[in-house]
Amino acid sequence: MKHARWVALGASFVCFALAVALPAAHMRSGVGKGDIDQPGLFFLGCGWAGPLIGQFAWFANPLLFASWLLLALGRHRIATVMASVATLVAADSWMLFRAKIPENEGGVGGLELLYFQPGFYLWLTSFIIIVGGGIFLMCTETPGNGADDSSDA
Repeated sequence: MKHARWVALGASFVCFALAVALPAAHMRSGVGKGDIDQPGLFFLGCGWAGPLIGQFAWFANPLLFASWLLLALGRHRIATVMASVATLVAADSWMLFRAKIPENEGGVGGLELLYFQPGFYLWLTSFIIIVGGGIFLMCTETPGNGADDSSDA
């Protein structure tokens, strides 16, 4: 399939864009605000501070962006490896069920994750699509049409 990498890139990007726009997590406020649906944009914007609570899943995003670039450049083997590592880093999100997420700068209360919503699953899907697309490209690779060959652009 000549355009498989572009299909994988497009599908992954669409999933990521939807993940940012849609609710990603349903949380309970510790300061009496009730339940809150947090959009993916909240996590994309604040996730870099995750190491403060022992959470590193946000760092899967730069790995995903790098795998997109590598796949676009026809380097599907390294893109697949990078997306696989990104998927493992993203899996750290499940540890949020055991963490109290600071709700404000005063340290009063804390958000408790009740369940993930569609945005979260679309975010994970954006990683899995690149892994699957890269594996497909490696399996369909023929001699003379290697990872560095960009003739299928």
